Amino acid sequence: MPRTRSAGLPGFIPFQMLKLVAAPPTGEGWVHEIKFDGYRMQLQVAGGRAAWFSRNGNEWTSRLTDLGQIAAGLPDCILDGELCALGSEGQPNFSTLRSIMGRRQAGTITGQLTYFMFDLLWLNGVDLRLLPLRDRMHHLQHEIMGCVDDVAFRLVEALPGEGKALLQAACGLSLEGIVSKRLDASYRSGERLDIWRKAKCRPGQEVVIGGWRTEGSRFQSIMAGVWEEGRFR
Repeated sequence: MPRTRSAGLPGFIPFQMLKLVAAPPTGEGWVHEIKFDGYRMQLQVAGGRAAWFSRNGNEWTSRLTDLGQIAAGLPDCILDGELCALGSEGQPNFSTLRSIMGRRQAGTITGQLTYFMFDLLWLNGVDLRLLPLRDRMHHLQHEIMGCVDDVAFRLVEALPGEGKALLQAACGLSLEGIVSKRLDASYRSGERLDIWRKAKCRPGQEVVIGGWRTEGSRFQSIMAGVWEEGRFR
């Protein structure tokens, strides 16, 4: 299997992108994961020091020093995952995450966060991106998971078979949806291909469009309202 060896980490790696589809794929060769509602983050660890990067490659290390201290025990690696804040029922809560990250950006390290890991791109000087997903998953489970606190760092479970039942379960739990991935596919940085697909739950809400706001000649926002308990808000 092809691998590229390097003396050090390569810096931020653009993420493999997801293609939005109406329904998850069928047939063999796919695995399906819950899509967590959070911030997609890249974790890089080298020589016991952790660095965090957002979807756009911006460094967030100073906001995640507590998680970085836990990650310091990892071997040199680059991980792809989703940063979440869990609500009282153990499900990701995006509003809570935004509130926590806002306070952290202001300099106050507060609030418990969980990093859900779903891919391993680099390990001990070896670029794993050309390996098929099944091999990257094997390395992630057997060479990374045993080195971190399983409360703050969790492995995203990938399930084989048909994704329709998992999507229905995710929607029933008010989750965002699922992600389906080809087991034989390499990691394609910066590309949006059929090998990673997302199917989303789409809750509905009837709204009344009342008008819009402008700033000078520029459109600013739509004004919408909803009926709640017999009153219009």
